[in-house]
Amino acid sequence: MKPKKIYGPWIKWHGGECPVPPDTLVEVRLRIGERGKPVAAGAYDWPHSDEDGDIVEYRIVPEQPDLDAAENLLRANGYTIIPPVKPLTFDDVAPMKEAPEIGTWYWLVQPFNSRGVESFAWCGDGYDLDALRHRMAYRDREHALIAARHIFGLKGGEL
Repeated sequence: MKPKKIYGPWIKWHGGECPVPPDTLVEVRLRIGERGKPVAAGAYDWPHSDEDGDIVEYRIVPEQPDLDAAENLLRANGYTIIPPVKPLTFDDVAPMKEAPEIGTWYWLVQPFNSRGVESFAWCGDGYDLDALRHRMAYRDREHALIAARHIFGLKGGEL
């Protein structure tokens, strides 16, 4: 995992003593237009001497955890790292397209149920076939809930 580094806002600098504690990580812009890599503020000369190497702007780089090192440590101790996945949306879910075997449990989007969905065992009757035909039957509860939120115009949260 490569996290994006987060930096503070650029602060104009007109010379003088180091404006932050010496061990603070900073990034600087020099009069010549170059940018220094983030290092401890104490490594820089902060007074102005009208030279190309004078600092004209700086910004603080907040300490950030080394996620790669943390992941390696977890792996070394037997953990499995699973990268985050985007949450499912209505476009990601699909209703059942054909009748399952008798006795298979499925979830039905229910407009008159306070939970929004209800589970049933497939028996192949007219009720089951109507649910299939109207694209309201889902094999997975999470998919049925996403469909219910979309159909009923809800903006997340539990039904």
